[in-house]
Amino acid sequence: MVTNKFISFCFVLFCIPTILLAQTTSEEHSNCKEANAFDFWLGDWTIQARERPPGSQDWQKNTTWIQTHVRSVLAGCAIIEESIDQKGSDTLIVGMSMTSFNSTLGKYQQLWVDQNGFTWEYVGNWEGEQMVLYLEPATANGEATVPFQKTTLIRMVFREISDDRLVWSYEYSVDEGESWTSTNEAVYTRIKG
Repeated sequence: MVTNKFISFCFVLFCIPTILLAQTTSEEHSNCKEANAFDFWLGDWTIQARERPPGSQDWQKNTTWIQTHVRSVLAGCAIIEESIDQKGSDTLIVGMSMTSFNSTLGKYQQLWVDQNGFTWEYVGNWEGEQMVLYLEPATANGEATVPFQKTTLIRMVFREISDDRLVWSYEYSVDEGESWTSTNEAVYTRIKG
């Protein structure tokens, strides 16, 4: 007669290692190899952010510290970023994004939602050593629904990427991309351990 202990022993001995191996294999042999382009971003980070008011050449002196956790999901086909306000700021924007490779577009796509309910979609690719994602204009009936998007291009840039540090900037252009001005900049430092 087969006992419950014997069944439990067999489950632990054979099934759990098989399940764990299958999970590891799906991450390593994902059908979404392009998503690996964001591996540099995976992990836990401390972010020191600063901003420059529109029209100003000077960065604000006060900086904001937040933490973010970036992880791979859906068998390696997407990554999720969760930003957490460490200081309890009333003005800091925190939120969550999901980034994946859209094979139809041949580009990376990110959807960002913040604590105020704003949703933004970005699309882009590597440009040299920088990952550049452009804000997709919100439209209704073919018209931009946000007035500034009729005349202004917006992008986010991941640059100066290393194992333990990267710089992210939020930039705009009013001359169809000939020149760009950064309004927000964040230095990501990887949390060790």
